[in-house]
Amino acid sequence: MSKKLSTAEAAAIEADDTTYVMRPWTHPPGEPVIVATAKGCTVTDINGKEYLDFTAGYFVNNAGHCHPRIIEAATRQLGQVLQVSGKHGTIAAITLAKRLIELTPKSVDKAFFSTGGSEANEFALKMARQYTKKPDVAYLENGYHGLSLGALEVTASEKYRESAGKPLGTDNFAIPTAYCYRCKFGPHTSCSAQCLDGVEATLDAHKTAAIIAEPIQAVGGLAPPQQWWDRLDRIRKARGILL
Repeated sequence: MSKKLSTAEAAAIEADDTTYVMRPWTHPPGEPVIVATAKGCTVTDINGKEYLDFTAGYFVNNAGHCHPRIIEAATRQLGQVLQVSGKHGTIAAITLAKRLIELTPKSVDKAFFSTGGSEANEFALKMARQYTKKPDVAYLENGYHGLSLGALEVTASEKYRESAGKPLGTDNFAIPTAYCYRCKFGPHTSCSAQCLDGVEATLDAHKTAAIIAEPIQAVGGLAPPQQWWDRLDRIRKARGILL
């Protein structure tokens, strides 16, 4: 959209947004921002007001909006093939999968493409259960993994869980995460991940297929230290639990 919108045109778009668009969240006053154009880290709304996009489109625009290399690559691909069934493949998808595997730890040897985070987590949960033949999954306190039904079952926040509109059951369960800033066990300099004491018994009380966890919690804001991850890794490996 290159031309500047009139006040009446902007108001009409806002009215259409209210009438026709459904979003997964309610919004405080002043939101949603309806973006007309974006470049780099700056977005401009339909009234011409500029904002700095500190969310990077919830992390998917880390290279900036309308980056010329991304536009060029996307335009080139659109002229070759746009999409094929998941039963088949494209040169671009295979090339990307190979590059991703080259960048990830050696334990990761295949790439699975999905349309977003919730869907990716849903497939991860399915694969973990299929592989282990166990139904239960542990998630971290304060963890967030998406708004689809399966992802909500491993999301800790009741604010989000209530949006399911139904009880989410007890197959999935929370385990403690590290809250180093206000650790009840003492200074982090002497940390031995005591917050994980008792986790073995919790995992053993369930038919635990996997633990799903964020290295840095996007919503919870917590980032467990390395010694916490090391202890959790020892606990779950001893039980054949996936991470």
